[in-house]
Amino acid sequence: MNCVAVIPARGGSKGVHRKNMRMLNGRPLVGWTIDAVLKSKYITHCVLSTDDDEIAEYGRSWGIDIVMRPSYLAEDTTPTAPVVSHVIESLGTDYQGNYEIVLLQPTSPLRTFRQIDECISETRARRMECAVSLTETDHTPYKTLVEEKGKLLPLMGQEYFEMPRQKLPKTWRINGAIYYVNVALFLKTCKFVNFPFYPYIMGETSSIDIDNEFDLAYAEFLFSQLGKTDD
Repeated sequence: MNCVAVIPARGGSKGVHRKNMRMLNGRPLVGWTIDAVLKSKYITHCVLSTDDDEIAEYGRSWGIDIVMRPSYLAEDTTPTAPVVSHVIESLGTDYQGNYEIVLLQPTSPLRTFRQIDECISETRARRMECAVSLTETDHTPYKTLVEEKGKLLPLMGQEYFEMPRQKLPKTWRINGAIYYVNVALFLKTCKFVNFPFYPYIMGETSSIDIDNEFDLAYAEFLFSQLGKTDD
């Protein structure tokens, strides 16, 4: 089955100026995701969606396809689903029928091609149409507070709030590294998280998500500690 990787990489960014082209361990941030895609044994086609000429040229230097998106799909508040829909439309008659979409955001530079392939393989083996990468939460939501009518109250109720941490249920969060979905399901729901989905669990290190300068510096530190180059 054809498997299309979509890498969304716009030129602007709120937290880090020109984030997708910021250097990280010797290459632009977006390069780590492109490299992982090209090493995958399951991904058959890679599309970089951008509004930025420099990012587009960098993508072409890797030999991948570029889809230039309009400015209204490159704003700070633009959801990812319309961006992927735009890519699907651009594929036209080249990709018809049943195929898979793997959304890989450049902000997860420590996600490896082996993890991408394992997620795809495990999802296919279970005959599921959707998978989402997760990591265990480091701070349980059962101990969090929510504001209601000017007062802070336990989000999950008083009973859980006072319960010893060791007795609380395990919880996971979406880490944004891998979204896998059958194209027909995506076109029907316009969502990447479709229940029930296969939960692909990743560790804390590979789950780092670049959102600000601290994240970028921490990722650089992790690269240096892991000795990661291109695998």
